[in-house]
Amino acid sequence: MIEQLYRPLVTKEQLRTIMKRIHDGQTELCKEITKTVLPDTAEPNNGYRIEGLNEQRRLTSQFKQALKLEALGNLAGGIVHDFNNLLQVINGFTELELLSLSPDSELYNSLMQIKIACDRGKDFTNQLRLFTRQASSKSMPLNLNTLIEETNNLLKGTLPPDIELRTKLYPGLSIIEADNSQLSRMIMNLCVNARDAIEDTLNSETSDEFQEDGVILLETDNVLLDKTGALHHFNAQPGKYVRLSITDNGTGMTPEVLERLFEPFFTTKGDRSGTGLGLSVVYGIVQKHGGFIDIRSTVGGGSTFEVYLPAIDGTAQHEEEETVIPALVRGSGTILLVEDEKQVRELAVSILKNCGYNPLVSEDGRKALRIYEKYADDIDLVILDVVMPCMGCLECYRQLQNINPQVKVLIITGFPNDRSTRKLLKEGAAGVIEKPFALNHFTRQVHLLIQSLRDSLLH
Repeated sequence: MIEQLYRPLVTKEQLRTIMKRIHDGQTELCKEITKTVLPDTAEPNNGYRIEGLNEQRRLTSQFKQALKLEALGNLAGGIVHDFNNLLQVINGFTELELLSLSPDSELYNSLMQIKIACDRGKDFTNQLRLFTRQASSKSMPLNLNTLIEETNNLLKGTLPPDIELRTKLYPGLSIIEADNSQLSRMIMNLCVNARDAIEDTLNSETSDEFQEDGVILLETDNVLLDKTGALHHFNAQPGKYVRLSITDNGTGMTPEVLERLFEPFFTTKGDRSGTGLGLSVVYGIVQKHGGFIDIRSTVGGGSTFEVYLPAIDGTAQHEEEETVIPALVRGSGTILLVEDEKQVRELAVSILKNCGYNPLVSEDGRKALRIYEKYADDIDLVILDVVMPCMGCLECYRQLQNINPQVKVLIITGFPNDRSTRKLLKEGAAGVIEKPFALNHFTRQVHLLIQSLRDSLLH
């Protein structure tokens, strides 16, 4: 029945995905469709009645958009992987050179500019990773009102004098489980989008001296969705939510713009500043937190973005500051490095030699297994990249375990939360390092894992 509805809209592969999600209970679109047999025909598949045709069309449109965004997310993930490797090489070798120079030297200052540029590049890939929903996060119970108040000063600094920022925060707001920095970025991106829409109105040829100033209104409240209410929001589940509404009196959007709004690199700013990633990042953050977004917009009538985030029982916490270890951590031992990217491999070898280790090197899983079989008694740690040719990382890890069930394996990947990495950790991998990594963090992890192995042999 549902296959008949969606077959004209999607490919065979997408249709299989749709049917699997429905079977798994991840969508309740099937409850909107009832099957009837028309009296004039014996063909049952000619008689489908869709309850609430306009509502169903809206949900179908949202579903097609979700499929498109999922495909774009896969593309963005590939870009992130390659770009992370480039950043790793540039940033890593730059750090190595900085460690050997005096901070007063002219070369040191020049290299610092390269490192600063790399940090900006990391921010770019972090935005893409948020869209793919594979960014690492540190979730904790928090009050969205508090986060909005903390972000207000930053927001006001981005707004011109003729745009006013207002808040209407519900005092009894429920707690949510969320990453503080990611939600702050989400709020900033939505408000910057609202600012740009208002500036388009204020700067348009039709504006005059009586044009009212711009207003961005942030509102919060608690929402309870029952089964019927959840059906009015694509991919929503019944339950308690915290709702953030951001409303502006800007230009509004056409239906054509609304359809492409969350696509990465899509922008209506033309030659003005902007990467086209702001709203796609918002989409990724909301999806990662188990929420959803509704948008109301009319040309000339402004826009309202409503973000729904699942509410929890609990008390808000505050994020603790992390300690940073600036120096590389030295050690000793033999390490098998399995990395297919030549420049990343050379960087890792330089770091390990610099810190007193003896690295053995392989560019793929099959060669790594041959090396490990030959030197298993001497190898203290295996550093294994997730994306490799010839043999998958999971198969390589299992073969290493067959040779030595006690093997210590450190995973390096640009996507620490993806399925492969989670599977490796579940099966016993000792840890994971996220690319692009800081050298002090990398060497500290290596030292701790080898030291823990040696401590276990003493007991």
